[in-house]
Formats: sequence, C-alpha cells, structure tokens
Amino acid sequence: MRFLATLACAALCAAVITGCAPAPGVAAMERPLVVAHRGASAYAPENTVPAYELAWEMGADAGEVDVYITADDGIICIHDYTTDRTTGHEGIVFEMTIPELRELDAGSWMGEEWAGTKLPLLEELYETMPPGTPMFVEIKRSDVRAVHRVVEIVDGIGRREDTVIIAFVKAVCEEAVRIAPDIPVLWLLNAPQDEDGNWQPLPLEYVDEAAEAGFAGINVNINGVTRELKEACDAAGITLSVWTVNPEEDIRDMVRLGVHAITTDVPDVARRVVDEETGRAGVELLAQ
Repeated sequence: MRFLATLACAALCAAVITGCAPAPGVAAMERPLVVAHRGASAYAPENTVPAYELAWEMGADAGEVDVYITADDGIICIHDYTTDRTTGHEGIVFEMTIPELRELDAGSWMGEEWAGTKLPLLEELYETMPPGTPMFVEIKRSDVRAVHRVVEIVDGIGRREDTVIIAFVKAVCEEAVRIAPDIPVLWLLNAPQDEDGNWQPLPLEYVDEAAEAGFAGINVNINGVTRELKEACDAAGITLSVWTVNPEEDIRDMVRLGVHAITTDVPDVARRVVDEETGRAGVELLAQ
C-alpha cells in the first residue's frame, strides 16, 4: 500500500522538521500530498495526458482521475457521464465503446492549442506517472464491474501499489475492499447544506462508518472539513483528504490543519504553499 507508506514517510519527515514526535499510524501526517485534480486541470484539458504531464512538472505528489466502464468493458477517463461538455459530441459514456470515445476531441473546448487531444485509457495515464506516484482513481456511477476492471488493469501494468480507489458510492468502495483489500480506498463525501444553501460540517458519524467498513480514509469537500473531523479521523486511525482546494489561503489552512492529501486544480500553487508551510521541497522530502 504505497499510498499509506508515502503518507507515513511524509509524516515522519514533517516530524523531523517540526521537532515533534509523530503519533502512531497515519494520524501523524503533517505534510499533505498535493493531488492534481483531473491533472493540472486549471491549465490543460481535464483528465487528459497533457494535464497529468503538466501536473508532474509542477511537482504534484499524486493525481486524481475520473473513470467509467464503457460498453465494451474498457476504462475511459472522463468526469461527466455524457461527452457533451468536454468533446462537443452528444453521447453517454457508458453506452459507447472505446473506439467511439477515442474518436472524440477532448481538448478543443479549452483552446485551439489542445485540439485533437484524446480521452485517455487509464493505463495511458499511468504511463505518464513517475514511479511510486499514487493515482487516486475515482470510479463513477454505482457499477461495481468498474472496480474489477480497474484492478485488472493496474495489475496488468504492474501499478497496483500506485493505486488508490475513491468513490462516492459506498457499495463501490466496499466492493473494492472486498476484492482488493491491499489497495487503499477513500470514501468521497460531500458537505451537507442547510435549507438556505449554507455549508455545514460533515457529521462525525461518517468517520466511524468508514472505519468499520475498512476504508483507509475519507475524502471530503472542503466546505465540510473541521478540526473536529480531523480529530475524529485521527482517533479512528483513518486518513482525511480534502477536495477541491484552489484558493491559496484555503490550501494553507488545510496544511495547518494536518489533512493527509489536498486535491487541487492548481498543483503549482499547492506545491508552493505546502513547501512554504513545511519548509522543504516536496520531491526532496518524499525521496528520503
């Protein structure tokens, strides 16, 4: 489980910097991983090879990608269940085949310089990743078949240890734990809102539920993250990751709170802020 090992290494290094002994387990994490949300998606077409190549250049520690299982049982990287927004073609992803999806232009919507960019297969994104880099693979929808295909693919390319599975659907997370207990699973959770649309803290009951299900942690919308939530995760021995964090001050707040991973569209900004807060460059630190 390279993801958890990376967190433990980072926590240890952070303890050296701060002069504080880390607490046992992942709860000791004081230096979050910078996770590139759909790649460096503020600067390049989301969920495409160029976006991830740019993320690694910017010093991201990990990537996050959205995947669907296709009509011919492939795994394609795209966020929406339709192809309309990012390709200009009307279609439903899981009703299309890989050849049909690969014909689409997934770059022009963001600028002429990206024209002709293709929707990638999951294995193509792994080819861009430096060795040991975790990929947070978000399985969309509630089709548990996708879990099996993702595991088959990462096993086939020898990148199981570089994989973290994330999903909003609890049944998908549970299936991942069942068939691949050595792959870390993070349960994606959105912050609740009151009747006036105001964000509310995530109920702490989710922490116990995640721990009981055997998940490595929870991955929460920043609007629901509180110090009480972090303390509850520490007490339960699970990780707390946060999405999607772009403003510099929000990134800084999450570093100081001690979350384990920060998912962001701007990995260059997050890299700089994390380095400023912890005092050393991320690549140098994690290499020790």
